[in-house]
Amino acid sequence: MAEGRQPRDDAPRDAGPGNGATGGPGDDPAHMGAATHNSPLAGLVRFFTHHRTAANLLMIGLIVAGLLAISRLNTQFFPTIDFPQVSVTATWEGATAADMERSVIRNLEPALRNVAGLDTYYGVAREGWAYISLSFVAGTDMNMALSEVQKAVDSVTTLPEDIDPPQVKRVVRREVVGKVMLHGDVPEKTIKR
Repeated sequence: MAEGRQPRDDAPRDAGPGNGATGGPGDDPAHMGAATHNSPLAGLVRFFTHHRTAANLLMIGLIVAGLLAISRLNTQFFPTIDFPQVSVTATWEGATAADMERSVIRNLEPALRNVAGLDTYYGVAREGWAYISLSFVAGTDMNMALSEVQKAVDSVTTLPEDIDPPQVKRVVRREVVGKVMLHGDVPEKTIKR
């Protein structure tokens, strides 16, 4: 008959924390850090592991909300970005930059500075050309502002007689989406048609 072997007194009696199969002191709850055990993220993970249906319902809700948001998303092929700006451009053939500033920009400035809702005024003079940029406060009715700027320009009677009538335009900027280059064995005039 075979006798059962008795464990020795110096051998470990169980495979507890730090002894054998469980790995080491990191597996003992007493050794776990308080921050890991009590963090909000750990609580959230614990909640969803115990309530699997809630996790699935949350996922389905997020998918449905995303599909509804996509269907209501405003898209444009060439989106226009609204800038509350109006430009005034004047050309005067043969005039120097100093003449353009003195005779055009300085004559238009008093009338343009009184336009309602004006935020900033900026003028540039070059040889034979003057440019004035008018930026308006956000929320300004730009159709009304454009009309008021046109009236202000028309009210100025001190511009030189041989100057071209100043052009008043609303500033609209578009993003460049792409460029196309054409090449062929035909004249350039034919390609431009």
